[in-house]
Amino acid sequence: MKWLKKVIENQAIGLLPIVLFMFLDNYFDYRLSFVVAVAFCVVSFLAYYILRKDRIYMYMLVPTIVTFILYSLFMCFRIYPILYVYSSLVIELLLVGVLAVAGIFKQRMFRLIRESEANKFEKNRMRNLLNEFYFIAPIVKRIYMIHLFSVLVYGLLPDSMQSITIERFLLRSLPVIIGICIILFEQLRLFLLLYQLENETWLPVLSDEGRVIGRIASSVSKSVPKKYYHPVLRVMIVCEGKLFLTRRDFRAYVSPEKWDTPLYCHIKFRQTIEDSLYSLAANLMDKYSIVPHLLVRYIHETEKVKHQVSLYMVNVTNSQLADLNISNGKLWTFGQIKSDIENGIFSEYFNEEYSYLSNTIMLAEQYRNAD
Repeated sequence: MKWLKKVIENQAIGLLPIVLFMFLDNYFDYRLSFVVAVAFCVVSFLAYYILRKDRIYMYMLVPTIVTFILYSLFMCFRIYPILYVYSSLVIELLLVGVLAVAGIFKQRMFRLIRESEANKFEKNRMRNLLNEFYFIAPIVKRIYMIHLFSVLVYGLLPDSMQSITIERFLLRSLPVIIGICIILFEQLRLFLLLYQLENETWLPVLSDEGRVIGRIASSVSKSVPKKYYHPVLRVMIVCEGKLFLTRRDFRAYVSPEKWDTPLYCHIKFRQTIEDSLYSLAANLMDKYSIVPHLLVRYIHETEKVKHQVSLYMVNVTNSQLADLNISNGKLWTFGQIKSDIENGIFSEYFNEEYSYLSNTIMLAEQYRNAD
């Protein structure tokens, strides 16, 4: 059922009645093909109307229905020879025109959803599916416009350059192939999108007061710098009065390849600080029963990010530090840090934390050494 729901949420499936008409028109009279396609369209509409209780909406069926209505009007005129030969092209041309008009009403459609009496969740659902429709509709319109233009160019060629085989393929087979390819393309895109979302890291979104008010994908948050406010956890490692620092990854979004604590992460959606602490320092907490202590919680804001940073500290011995299995790191004295702090070799977070660290950890170590 989950697989079926993913399939029927494909907005391009709304094109199936038209594709069916184009296919049947290759083998049967256009009137019979039209009746069968319309019957299939009505059944599809009723099926999706019933599925509305599951918040499934097929917006592409609306242009399809309008296209069939316009085609039925054409059948009222005495143009049987044209419809007999070019019925697929006529309905294709009508579909392109209907989709062009649908694009004009895009903002109005979104406004109707926004002003509807549906609850917030259902509005989001309707808006997302309408976005999918307005993603695939221009693709359908442009591809069929290119096909219609190709037919026009082919018709202008000399008779010596035309053949029955090419004409049949161009006028009858190609429209069906295009429709099927569009449906398969959209289905593949949706599967890839769902796979990406299932493997996406979801981050909580905080209000200015620090309360969780929603969630967003990490990749989306990075695409709009500083728009969303996220919680971040950092743990400073202190060993014999020195700070253990490593270089950040060269792919890091903030301060790549700068010196920083090796223990830092985003707090994920529905994850507590305790869970995040354990994921960072499980070896120390399980084997040595070391519990990190909160030093300070502050707001880190730059042109790229806005983070609520929870800074913790853990005090370890040399053997415990070795148990962390962190490579490419070294111990820094506060004197070394002080002499290099202006050289831009430390991360943005560390630069902001240095004054607090020097007034807490360094002083505590000085008093301990004096004793």
